[in-house]
Amino acid sequence: MFEKSAEKFSDKTALFFSDKKISYKDLYRMSEGLSQGLRNLGIKKGDRVAIFLHNAPEFVAAYFAIISIEAVCVPVNNMLKETELGFILKDSEAKLIISSIAYLDIINFAKIGAPDLKYTIIIDGLAPGTFNFYEIIERSVLKKDDVFIDPDETASILYTSGTTGNPKGAMLTHRNFISNIKSCISSINVSEKDNFICVLPMFHSFAFTVCILLPLSVGASIAVVEHLRPFRRVVRNVIKKKITVFVGIPSIFNILAHMEIPHVFTSRVLKLIDPLRLCISGAAALPAEVLKAFEDKFRVPLLEGYGLTEASPVVSFNPMHGIRKPGSVGLPVAGVKIKVVDDKSQDLGCDKIGELLVKGDNIMKGYLNKEEDTREAIKDEWLYTGDIAKI
Repeated sequence: MFEKSAEKFSDKTALFFSDKKISYKDLYRMSEGLSQGLRNLGIKKGDRVAIFLHNAPEFVAAYFAIISIEAVCVPVNNMLKETELGFILKDSEAKLIISSIAYLDIINFAKIGAPDLKYTIIIDGLAPGTFNFYEIIERSVLKKDDVFIDPDETASILYTSGTTGNPKGAMLTHRNFISNIKSCISSINVSEKDNFICVLPMFHSFAFTVCILLPLSVGASIAVVEHLRPFRRVVRNVIKKKITVFVGIPSIFNILAHMEIPHVFTSRVLKLIDPLRLCISGAAALPAEVLKAFEDKFRVPLLEGYGLTEASPVVSFNPMHGIRKPGSVGLPVAGVKIKVVDDKSQDLGCDKIGELLVKGDNIMKGYLNKEEDTREAIKDEWLYTGDIAKI
């Protein structure tokens, strides 16, 4: 998918990061150089490689480098504490971690209980016992191998943060991601003319699918924002980078709806120079009053959707055209089926409250090392979400 985009849009900007522009060609070369470096370190098919990073171009390049050699990417919340990171490294049996020098103390503590972890690569310096990201790329002599990637092999393991107990690793396949990307494209009609902004953390399934994989699959550009604060920097990015699609969570849209912004930035005059055409809210329920306040202020449609990590993650969107219902998560995306059942798994039909079930090619393979939890979550190809809904 990414390789095709790199060929078709080689000189187009793939990523904006601060004042840098990284073309599709350069991002692909970065990924290819790193993939060879990973091979040189002995990383092979099925090995798990963790990414413990803030939002950065290196995160994106690392993901494609990992999956291109049939290894498995394990994105990890970079705000976790030592013991939490240690659990994921041990549970996933990660052999290598890609991170920043800022997180080395956490990693050094966490890896004490992770016997499989052999290597640490850092993107911004060099420290004892580590490799530098860019030195690995520079020293790599590419050996182009034809690799057939089985769509049903695991591409990534994303850990879900449970309210009790340790997180569970959802195993998502290449087919899962590709299916979800195609569904999103048909729902929100994106193209190479779009500019996305990624302010949400890349380790999160919603951000990575919708803000990274989706735009790169169609040749769009992405403005990568390292930190959400100060928030005015985000607003400047939207204007300066001519963002057309803004993906966020309800709290972000609430801030924007009530933030003091010069009138020129919300007036109809701005529409002549500002191409922002669509905003997408996910990861939590969008209050109706936030939806109204935001759309009244910016005159841009704000579409609420629903998803979960186990579904790669998008399940539904409010439609761009036609009826949109505040308080509703919209219609299932193409290729996804839903139903609501009672506690005996009997279909309840419309207007009755029950548990939401989801079915489609976007549904995870299962939970890593948790066969019983997998059997409870997926029955007859239906994912039992645990969420309460009404159709």
